[in-house]
Amino acid sequence: MSTASPEEPEAAAQPGPSALRRIPLGAIVISGVVLVASWAVVAFSISSTQRSRDQARQLELVAANASALNDLASVFDAATNIVVLERGVSASITQYGVIARTLRNLPPTDDVDDLRARVVGLIGPGLRLQTEVNERDVPGAIGIDRTIIAPRIDGLERAARGAAARQLARAERAETIAWVASGIALLVGSAGLALVALLITRTRERAVFARTRAELEERGASRLDALVGRATDAVTVLDGDGRVTWISRTPSFPLADAPEAIPGKYFTDLLHPADRRRGAAVFTELLATPGGTATTHLRLETAGGDQRPVEVHGENRLDDPAIDGVILTVRDVSERTLLEDQLERLASRDPITGVANRAQLEAHLGNAVTRRDSRGGFAGLLLVDLDDFRAVSDTLGHDAGDELLRHAARRLERAAGEGDLVARLDGDTFGVLLDHLRSVGDGQARAASILSALRGRAAITGGHSVDLDAHGGLAFGAIDLPAREIIRHADIALLEARARKVPHVVSFTDQMLGRVTERVALTGDLRRATEREEFDVDYQPIVDIATGRTVGVEALARWAHPDRGRLAPGAFVDLAEQTGLIRPLGELVLRKSCRDIAELLEESPDALDYVSVNVSPRQLEDPDLTEVVLSALGDAGLAPEHLMLELTERSIASDPTRLIRRLTELRELGVKIALDDFGAGYSFLSFLEQYPLDALKIDRSLSRTMAHRQDAALLLQGIVQMGTVNGMSVIVEGIETLDQRQRAEELGIPLGQGYLFSRPKTLSALELA
Repeated sequence: MSTASPEEPEAAAQPGPSALRRIPLGAIVISGVVLVASWAVVAFSISSTQRSRDQARQLELVAANASALNDLASVFDAATNIVVLERGVSASITQYGVIARTLRNLPPTDDVDDLRARVVGLIGPGLRLQTEVNERDVPGAIGIDRTIIAPRIDGLERAARGAAARQLARAERAETIAWVASGIALLVGSAGLALVALLITRTRERAVFARTRAELEERGASRLDALVGRATDAVTVLDGDGRVTWISRTPSFPLADAPEAIPGKYFTDLLHPADRRRGAAVFTELLATPGGTATTHLRLETAGGDQRPVEVHGENRLDDPAIDGVILTVRDVSERTLLEDQLERLASRDPITGVANRAQLEAHLGNAVTRRDSRGGFAGLLLVDLDDFRAVSDTLGHDAGDELLRHAARRLERAAGEGDLVARLDGDTFGVLLDHLRSVGDGQARAASILSALRGRAAITGGHSVDLDAHGGLAFGAIDLPAREIIRHADIALLEARARKVPHVVSFTDQMLGRVTERVALTGDLRRATEREEFDVDYQPIVDIATGRTVGVEALARWAHPDRGRLAPGAFVDLAEQTGLIRPLGELVLRKSCRDIAELLEESPDALDYVSVNVSPRQLEDPDLTEVVLSALGDAGLAPEHLMLELTERSIASDPTRLIRRLTELRELGVKIALDDFGAGYSFLSFLEQYPLDALKIDRSLSRTMAHRQDAALLLQGIVQMGTVNGMSVIVEGIETLDQRQRAEELGIPLGQGYLFSRPKTLSALELA
């Protein structure tokens, strides 16, 4: 910020008399004196030359008159009468008078004095009065006597002519001096004028430079004010006592006082009371190190009495004359601090539920295990996996799924004890750290209580309600067991609980490790079997309930395991789904089924109408599914109308827009689409209008109750009616008794599938009616 007053640039901008007065006075005086002296010499030389020439002319006149006197002397000698003599005397007197007056008017010099003496010696006593020659000058003057006067006149003439010549020489020398002096005067005068002109020019240049510099400084100061005033950082200067001497005008700076009211105050007075001592310590540290810097974080008091976090960078410039202070750059870091808090929260908290995340759980679990010896007791970990969460999320939308997760988190937090930690690990899996357990039984009881509190109906936005249920796996910590290993044990127990399909908590045992090892081995076997195509396909008939005719078959994979024999889908399909092997396995079953049915229809064209093949959710996510289906049909030579693809409720509810487009492509090929396990709990009849479906397969849970529960029968009847309205055939699964077949026929269900008609068999073993 400029410290110059507004008047200074104006003064510097006017190169007039005030600027000229700043020319060095000695230079002007010397130039003037030299110029005057030069011209005085010239004038004097010219005047001397003129005087010398005048004197020379007068001396020539004296010589001429002397010659005339010589002529008059001859007259005197030859005069015969008094008249001639008088005339000669009169003429002589005149000549003498001219000579005397001429010499008298000349300035006295050696030559003039000599001539005067010579003239006096020519005049007799009778002529002195007339010639005004003082008698005392020439005491021996006697009258005109040629014998006496002739030599004197000749001497006078010669002396006069010599004096004139010398005077003329002096005039010529004076004239030469005058010309030389004129040249010198002209040169000196020109030099003086040039010097003065140069000084004036330099003065004007300095004035222009000063004006320009003042303008630039003023413009720079204005620009600095504008830049600093719009900067997000505040800049302030403190004196050696810590008082504010200058502060930038930062409009958004969050101080209680206006910036112009701050100078003179101690900087520490602007700080939050809790930070003033630390701020003073930092300032003292800066004072002790000339040129040193320091950075710290403090809090400022705002107008509303709040506090604002700032980052303060200080630099000691007390030794710098241009600054003479300590520069503080103050940056408002409230937004950054808030962001850092948010990032820290994101790093340790789950963004959907607000509970701790996996990293936070691992850290607390490790600390809890470490404290076991010092505080007594031990820690346990309960992992909770929500049932059918994927179905809720896919059916009602991801927002509904997130809301269900929040319901579960709140229930777990309310059920957890003091010191326990609830965390969400991933997906629908939660963890509860059980701290300060007294015994294994205590841990099992607390885990069972938490799982029980979690269960129950949960209201979801949109008027929906969901039955919230879960499985639980429990593991206990040991002093030599890392936190991640404890989590792995709880996860193994959770897998065991799911496999058993039990509603209570399963605790980890060492035997479970063996089963996990077996699962890992089975995964490797499954991968190799897929690569080697070690799978067969059995078929279960789909029958017209009224006539008993087989209208189609469902293809069911069988794994010909080299050690375990033929395995049903329940032994490996879930594992294939989890490991991603379901895609190559599904394609393998699809191609084999198409080949088998194509061969059958080639031998018996009326044997059946279609083969139904299951398609997993992962297969539906494959963008090449349509091409895979076309390739399987083409390679087998099977017409598309002889193929039906069965989708589960979970797969049909995920990403509806993409899925509807995919199903539409398949139907346009002529392939039929069936919805499997319909009515299992999360389907809605509105689905029938949204998706391009050809058939509904009613879940076996309804077929088991339709014979003795009126509500189940009514639901089935509604499904049949809705399916008929939408042009879909309805198939009921799980028909195992004649009563179920009879009830299905009464409800108007046209097609059935189950053990009553046939178990799954190879195609050649089926008795097709």
